[in-house]
Amino acid sequence: MITEVNSLNLPKHAILDRSFFKKTNGVFEHRFVYLPVESNTTGRTWLNNNLGAEYANVDSSDYNPSKQATAIKDLLANGSLFQWGRKADGHELIEWSDLSGIYATTTTKSDNPDDSLLITGSDDWRVNRDDTLWASESSPNSVCPVGYRLPLNPNGANDGANEWYQETKDLTQNIGGLFHSFLKVSTTGIRNINGNASIKWSDGGSSNYWSGSVRSDGKALSMGSNWGCLVASDSTVKIAALPVRCIKDQTPAERSATILAEIGDEHSNHKSIITIGQLKAITPALENININYQDIYRSYIASADTTFSFSSPATRDEVQSMIDEVNALNLPTNAILDRSFFKKTNNRFEHRFVYLPVTNPKTGRIWLNNNLGAEYAKKNSSNYNPSQQATASNDHLAYGSLFQWGRKADSHELIIWSNDIYGTGEYGTTTFKANEPSNSRYIIEANAQHDWRVNRDDTLWASESSANNVCPVGYRLPLNPNEANDGENEWYQETNTWSTKNMVGALTSNLKLVRIGIHDGTNGTISGSSGLGGYWTGSAYGVNAHTMDFNSNRVRTNNVIFNYRADGNYVRCIKDQTPAERSDSILKEIGNEHRNHKSVITIGQLRAITPALNNINSNYENIYRTYIANAGSNFFSSPATRDEVQRMINIVNDNRRYKLGSYDTAGNARGVTLSNDGTKAYIADYTNGLVIVDIRNPAHPTKLGSYDTTGVTWGVTLSNDGTKAYIVDGMNGLVIVDITDPAHPTKLGSYNTVGYSLGVTLSSDGTKAYVADSGNGLVIVDISDPVHPTKLGSYNLGGVNELAYAYNVTLSSDGTKAYVAASKHGLVIVDISYPVHPTKLGSYNTVGYSFGVTLSSDGTKAYIADGKDGLVIVDIRDPAHLIKLGTYNTASNNTVNVTLSSDGTKAYLADWDYGLVIVDIRDPAHIIKLNSYDTAGYALDVTFSSDGTKAYIADGLYGLVITGGVK
Repeated sequence: MITEVNSLNLPKHAILDRSFFKKTNGVFEHRFVYLPVESNTTGRTWLNNNLGAEYANVDSSDYNPSKQATAIKDLLANGSLFQWGRKADGHELIEWSDLSGIYATTTTKSDNPDDSLLITGSDDWRVNRDDTLWASESSPNSVCPVGYRLPLNPNGANDGANEWYQETKDLTQNIGGLFHSFLKVSTTGIRNINGNASIKWSDGGSSNYWSGSVRSDGKALSMGSNWGCLVASDSTVKIAALPVRCIKDQTPAERSATILAEIGDEHSNHKSIITIGQLKAITPALENININYQDIYRSYIASADTTFSFSSPATRDEVQSMIDEVNALNLPTNAILDRSFFKKTNNRFEHRFVYLPVTNPKTGRIWLNNNLGAEYAKKNSSNYNPSQQATASNDHLAYGSLFQWGRKADSHELIIWSNDIYGTGEYGTTTFKANEPSNSRYIIEANAQHDWRVNRDDTLWASESSANNVCPVGYRLPLNPNEANDGENEWYQETNTWSTKNMVGALTSNLKLVRIGIHDGTNGTISGSSGLGGYWTGSAYGVNAHTMDFNSNRVRTNNVIFNYRADGNYVRCIKDQTPAERSDSILKEIGNEHRNHKSVITIGQLRAITPALNNINSNYENIYRTYIANAGSNFFSSPATRDEVQRMINIVNDNRRYKLGSYDTAGNARGVTLSNDGTKAYIADYTNGLVIVDIRNPAHPTKLGSYDTTGVTWGVTLSNDGTKAYIVDGMNGLVIVDITDPAHPTKLGSYNTVGYSLGVTLSSDGTKAYVADSGNGLVIVDISDPVHPTKLGSYNLGGVNELAYAYNVTLSSDGTKAYVAASKHGLVIVDISYPVHPTKLGSYNTVGYSFGVTLSSDGTKAYIADGKDGLVIVDIRDPAHLIKLGTYNTASNNTVNVTLSSDGTKAYLADWDYGLVIVDIRDPAHIIKLNSYDTAGYALDVTFSSDGTKAYIADGLYGLVITGGVK
C-alpha cells in the first residue's frame, strides 16, 4: 500500500476522492486529487475544486491539483454533475468538451442503481424518497472525501445554519463574487432538469451547487448564482444533476468553538454579523433564544462597552447572559436599539432609545421611524411609545436630539424640550474645543472655522462604519456626496416621493418629519423653529456640512448655508446598504419606473449600481430617462437586471452619432458597400457610376478610382473575394466590373434585364445574381462567367399596372428563398430553389411603399423599410401566413433602407428626410428610437464598419457621409 501511494507522487496536503481506490465499470474512474482551502470569513475548510474537476484528474493531461478555475467559464473546473443523494457510480461523469455524459441514460428508477446510467424522468431518481443520503459525513451515499461533506442548509433559511450563506454573505452577490473568492467557483451547468439527458452549460453566467439538505416538499436545497445575485437557499428536484463542492466536517464541539470565536471577534471588532443560526449551533444548547430579537443581539454584540463584556473567544455563559439581558427588556420584535443603548455616559444609561423601521414603498429604502433621541423612543420616559411618530409638525415629543456634525453620541446632543419652541441642553456649554471631548458639554465656537473640533475631519459620519457614527448598528446618516439632486443624494431620493415638497409633505410622509430645530453653535441658544438648521447628512462641504431642510414652501436637499459643524441639528437615520443591496434597490426602482412609465431615473442612480456600470455619459441623462420611460414591456424585467441596464446604456451611448468626415462624389450617392477589410467604400453614384473611396482616414476620405456606367447606378454589391463589383444600372440592367485595381476599374460583362434594375444580391457561392428589376420583378442571372452572364429565370410580381415594383432583394441563409421589397405590394417571398422557375410562397402588403428589406440572423423576421410607414417587422417563419410584429414610423414618410446591428438588437434606418435613424428592435412590439443623425442630404443607404463604430451613409447629392458613435 505504501509503495502504491508513494508512486502517485501526490502533494503533501492532498485529499483523495472518496472513490479514489474504487473501481466503477471495471476501471478507476474517480482518481481525483483535491487540496484544502480555508475561508478568511468563516475559518471553515473546503475543497479547492469541484468534485470531478479536470484539474483534479490524475489521469488527465490537464492535471494540476493546485490549480483552480481561471475564469468564470472554465470547462476544466466544471467537474461532475451529481443527481442529489446518489453515489459516485459514474452517472455523474461529464465530457465537457462535447457536453455529454460518459454513460448512457435510462428511465428505470432504482433506489440502488447497479450501473452508471443517468436516470431520467421527473422529481427523483429513486423509487422511495430518502432525505438522509447526503445529510452528514457518514451518510450512506456520501460522495465527498473522508472527513468532508456537502454544505448544509437544514433550516432552508439564510442564517448561521446555512453554510453556503455563511460563506457567501460578505461576497459581491453574484457569480463574479464567487469566482473572485478563495473558492474560485465557476459557472458549470445543470443536467436532466426537464427529465432528459441534455447538459446545459451555463454560458449565460449562472449555476447551482448542491447542499446536503432537503426541503419539506422533497426538493433539495442548493446555492444558486448568476450575474445578478447569489441565492443560498435555492431548490431543485433531486433528479437534476448539479456540481458538488465539499466542506470539511466539524464535530459539535468544533462547530461551537468556531461560533464562539466568531462572536468574540465580532465584539472586539465592533461588528454585528451574529445570527440566530450561529447562536443555536452552540453546544450545549443556549436557552431562551428569541428569534425575533436577532438584530438586538447583534446590537448588543457590536456595542463597544456593554454591561457584560465578552472574552475573545466568547464563552457559552457570556452569550447566555447576553440573551437573558436582552430578552428581559421586553422590546418590540422589530425594535432597533440606539447604537449607545448598552453604553453608559455620565455613569448612567442615557441613550435607552428604541426605534422601529419604516420603508418608503417607492424607493424601497428603510429608515428609522423617529429622530434620534425623540421622547417617544425613550425607554424610561412616561411618553415612551416606540411605534408613535410625530402627530404634528410642532410635536416636540418627536423633536429629539441636536447633534454637532460628526460628534459622537456623548450626551452633548441631549435636549429637554419644554414645549415646541424652547429646549435646554442637559449638560450646558463650553468654549473648549477638542477632537475627543472628555465631557458632555456642548462646544460653542463663533470664529470662522465654526467647528467643535480642533482639526477638521470629513469622515466622521461618512459611512456606517465611521468612527463617530451615531445611528444604530446597520444604519447611518443619509449621504449627499455629489451635492446634487440625483441618485447619490439620499435625502433627495426620499423627498422626491413626498406628496408635496414642503412641511406638509414632510409630515405626511412615512418619516413624519417635524419642523426645523437648531442648537446654535455660535452662542448655544436652542430653538424649535428658527429655520436656520435642518436634518444632517453624513456628507461634509468645506468647513460646513450638508443638511436637508424644509419650510411651508419648499425643500432643500443640498443646503450648506450656515450649516456650521458646531451647530446642532436633527438626525434621522437610513439603513445602510451593501453595494449589492444598493444595486438591487436601484434596479428595483428602474423596473418600477419602467413598469409605471415614469421617467425619474438619474445618472446618480445608474452610477450607484454595483458592479459599476460602464460607459455612463452624464450628458445623456435625459436620453436614458426617455429610454426607460418608453421601453417596451419586454425590455426591462421588474426589477431590472444589471445586464439590462448596461445594455440600455451601451445602446444609448454607442448610437449617439457624430460626423467623422465626408466625400462629395460629384454624382448622387444612392448605395454604398465596403471592402472586406473595411478600407474602401464602393458608392453607387447614380449618373456618375461607381466611385471607389479610400476610407482609412475617416476625417479625410480620398477617391481611388471610378467607373462611369452608361446608365444610372442605384446599388452595388461585391463578390466574396472582393475582386468584382455587381452594379444595378437602371435601364442597363446588371453591370459587372473588375475592381482588382481600384484606380482603374474595368468592365467584365453585363446583362440587360429588360426592366429598370434597382437592387442586387448574390448567392452564397457567387454564381448567381438576384436583381430587383422594378416593374419586371425578380430576375435571376447566372454570373459564373462574369464576361457572359445569362438569365436563369424570373418572377413577375404583378407588373407596372399593379405598382409591384421590385426595389430590393435579400436571400434566406440557405439560399432557397428571396425576399423582395415590392413597393406598393410590400414584402413578397419567392421560392428560388429551382432558379429556372421561381414561384411565389407568400406576401405581406404593408401600408407604405417597401423600398428595402433585410432579415434577422436566425431568419425568422424580415425588417422592411416601408417609406411613409417607416420600419415594419414581419414574422416570416411561415411564408404563407406572414404576421406583422411591429412598426416604427420616423414621421418623414421616406424610410428607404434598413441595416441591422451585428447583434440584431438595433436597426439603422436610411431616411430620406431625417438622415440616419437608430431604433432598438429588441421588442418588436415596442420599438424605441435611440438616436439619429440628420445628414445634409437625402440618406438613401447605410452600412457599418465590422466593429459597428462607424456608419457610412449614401447621402444623395452630398455623397458619402461617415459618422461615429460615442463609446
